[in-house]
Amino acid sequence: MQFDFRDDRITPHSGLLLKTEVQVAGFVFGGTVSDVRIRPELRTYLPLSSDLVLATRMTTGLLFPDDYGSTLGQDVTGNVTTPDVIRDQHKLLFRAFYSGGPNSNRGYPLRGVGPHGPIGFLVPTGENCGATPLPPACLRPLGGLSLWELSLEVRVRSTEHLYWVLFADSSDVTQDVVSFRPDFPHVSGGAGLRYHTPIGPLRLDLAYRIPGLQALGKATLPASEGDPRTILGLPIAVHIAIGEAF
Repeated sequence: MQFDFRDDRITPHSGLLLKTEVQVAGFVFGGTVSDVRIRPELRTYLPLSSDLVLATRMTTGLLFPDDYGSTLGQDVTGNVTTPDVIRDQHKLLFRAFYSGGPNSNRGYPLRGVGPHGPIGFLVPTGENCGATPLPPACLRPLGGLSLWELSLEVRVRSTEHLYWVLFADSSDVTQDVVSFRPDFPHVSGGAGLRYHTPIGPLRLDLAYRIPGLQALGKATLPASEGDPRTILGLPIAVHIAIGEAF
């Protein structure tokens, strides 16, 4: 369901978009997965002048599994190849929420925010994914049942086809039902460049993971969140895409 009050769908300058996605899998419909998945989102666009727009995006996600998820929250490092663990992980790859990437939290790679760990049927050859600490090659995004994301952009038109953008993104993913962690905001900020083409804006974004605003009150994120890596030793990410982030 979607209510679209934007003045332009490709490069909005004013208005808002409110949409909600509701999925029901399994139950009376059959299949091998039974759950309810809900994801509402609100986007707003406020013109501050003819060449300046303040854009915001707020979204959350709630997943209620019925016939899977019993192994979530357990330390499955040593038994990632057991049938129950593989069953849960396999279904979550298609149904869980993920965050991070060019249309999400841009300070992180695709699916880089939230729980990471070994996936039983994707264990890399030659790696001991039961070791402590886990080899980096064993850590993959696991997704979660609860998601929240917040983004803010200031868009400044420089020429007819060229725009500059300043942005801030924040998000988190957990493996519990209806569980949100405001103390793990994963805040990133950055700047971007937009060049408008007939098929939409060509976009370049450079984002920086702000120290002290990844996990409030903690020096670093838990090891279970994986390593988003660095570029030239800096906690940054670069994204190239077509179309606005939101």
